[in-house]
Amino acid sequence: MIPFFVIFIINRCFEWALITFIIAGITDGIDGLLARITHQRTELGAYRDPIADKLLLFSAFITLAIVEIIPSWLVVIVVTRDIIILVGFLVMVLTSYHPEIHPSLLSKMTTAFQIVTVALVLLSGYYPSFK
Repeated sequence: MIPFFVIFIINRCFEWALITFIIAGITDGIDGLLARITHQRTELGAYRDPIADKLLLFSAFITLAIVEIIPSWLVVIVVTRDIIILVGFLVMVLTSYHPEIHPSLLSKMTTAFQIVTVALVLLSGYYPSFK
């Protein structure tokens, strides 16, 4: 859904971008819930799910900055934080330490704030009086 989401933002179709963003979030949540309920959580899923989430958020922040709706410094902060985390993780893996992935409460809160930020920005693009 990321390509459609980006295209909608570039074309300033914020309503469709928001709908796509919400659908992506709902399907991600349902996928995780089904995996837990059916006890089909896998190591691959533990890696893939956060990567998909980050790709959607990176795409959102970068595209919104390109079309000059959010400040570029915000994108630098969001992307740099996650790159630092990724590099740290890769260093651990390359040194033969394979950490288990358990997102902390702070990590979940950060992701939630990023999601809310993107949703509010898309809402303000769709409803200019919302600003």
